[in-house]
Amino acid sequence: MNRCSWLVIAVVLGFSVPSIGQINRYVVHLADKNGTPYSIDRPLEFLSIKSFERRQRQQIDITDQDLPINPTYFEEIDNLSVTIDAFYASKWFNNILIQCEAGDVSKILLLPYVSEVEYVAPGERLTFDDVGRGGGVSGRKNHRRRNQRVAAAATDAQNEMIGIDVMHSNGFTGEGIDIAIMDAGFQGVTGISYFSHLYNENKLKFTYDFVTNGSNVYQYSDHGTKVLSTLSGFSPGEFIGGAYDANYLLFITEDVCNSCEHRIEEYNWVYAAEFADSAGVDIISTSLGYNLFEDPDMDYTIEDLDGETAVITIAGDIAASKGILVVSSAGNEGNNSWGYITAPADGNAVLAIGNVDLTGKRWRSSSHGFSADGRIKPDLAAPGAGVAVINKSGNIVGGTGTSFSAPMVVGLAAGAWQSNPNLTAQELRFFLTRSASQAAFPDSLLGFGIPHFDSFINLLSFAEKDANFTLYPNPITDHVIIRVNNPNEVTEADLKIFDSQGHLVMETDLSFGWNNLTQVIDMRALRAGTYIFNLVAGGKVDEIRIVKI
Repeated sequence: MNRCSWLVIAVVLGFSVPSIGQINRYVVHLADKNGTPYSIDRPLEFLSIKSFERRQRQQIDITDQDLPINPTYFEEIDNLSVTIDAFYASKWFNNILIQCEAGDVSKILLLPYVSEVEYVAPGERLTFDDVGRGGGVSGRKNHRRRNQRVAAAATDAQNEMIGIDVMHSNGFTGEGIDIAIMDAGFQGVTGISYFSHLYNENKLKFTYDFVTNGSNVYQYSDHGTKVLSTLSGFSPGEFIGGAYDANYLLFITEDVCNSCEHRIEEYNWVYAAEFADSAGVDIISTSLGYNLFEDPDMDYTIEDLDGETAVITIAGDIAASKGILVVSSAGNEGNNSWGYITAPADGNAVLAIGNVDLTGKRWRSSSHGFSADGRIKPDLAAPGAGVAVINKSGNIVGGTGTSFSAPMVVGLAAGAWQSNPNLTAQELRFFLTRSASQAAFPDSLLGFGIPHFDSFINLLSFAEKDANFTLYPNPITDHVIIRVNNPNEVTEADLKIFDSQGHLVMETDLSFGWNNLTQVIDMRALRAGTYIFNLVAGGKVDEIRIVKI
């Protein structure tokens, strides 16, 4: 029997517990990791080479949080009763997901290393049936795609809005980037020609269904199929996904059965995120969000969207701390009584994506911010209303929702990272947001605005590692933000702005500190054109070219 005990997750506090004898799902919280045979000095025993190298490249320490739980704890709980089955373990949260009769809970609580048992979902859902992972597609056309600029009528508008067409024409199609997608199902993927290159070129690296403990993800729903198509669908002249040359890991974490909205779905996400981390994934794409559940005791409030409360939010931030770019839909609550973003979009390090139509106008259902503690949310917005996606029948159809705006940004991020592989995940997040359309004045509807590959590259080109200042966005329409890179060394600067003819058009003094890292320069009075920003600080001169459109 395949229990996948090497997989992982977390939990919260106790809810109402059903009657004795009923089989339910619980999370067993452990008090410690004592006795674990793993050591941070031997990371390759629990991390892949790619995961280890990602940490090294981004100068991220391996800590006790990365250590798997004591396997003896897992085995003892699993063998405590014939009615207890243990399935997954979380190293980040130090707990175990089990399925058992309600009466078994009291036995588990007697174990000295157990601190709490949490009820997370009713009923028996997990099995030990493994129907096989992946599965090839044979006899389908393998399109030639490398570095070519082809017409893709269905996806032209959505790709052009954020510069994916430019990105592709420069040869950045996500090659070498590993992307994990957490969703509800990927129906039809194995039989659709738009995805054949994933199999023919070994770009589908792993699949797993955490809802039932199996490997067949090609069932239940085609929501994930549509999300995957936004990223990896490919047929020249018909459909071009944002990162069609990336590698993919597909996970089912969302349970779509009737009355199945329970806290366990957040935990399924964490198991998948931990596995993705260990496997060396670069980006996590999640078009899911949580606020209200079937059991009201599990509900979150708007005040809980503070980046520190929801299980999935905490997990998203942990994943980001491991060097992964975590991209989440902001949610589709904008025109209902909730209105706000949903977890994990409130994460401090999670990139939350709102929805605009193909004219760049915010879509009415796109969840708004701010976070409960006043941070900018959503972070960005991208086309997700009336965009082209592929359904389970292999047809190109229209899709609307932040479910599709999020993978649009993931595709852009994959190509952007491929173009600048030395960036850390958080540097990538910074440059994507600060080069977006309304970076000077972010708001609670579109955040920093709509990103674009050209703007990302322009900002990055001006943000040299040894420069005192970073200026963004570029190009601009009315305002420029000047950010000091090291406020410990630079507290003031003299700014002179020259036009393309060398005429001085503006001069001012700037001051900086840890409480004021940025200064906003109003350029509305100046005509469109190229301007040179001359910044003098500490005897050093930074000259940065900005284009006003």
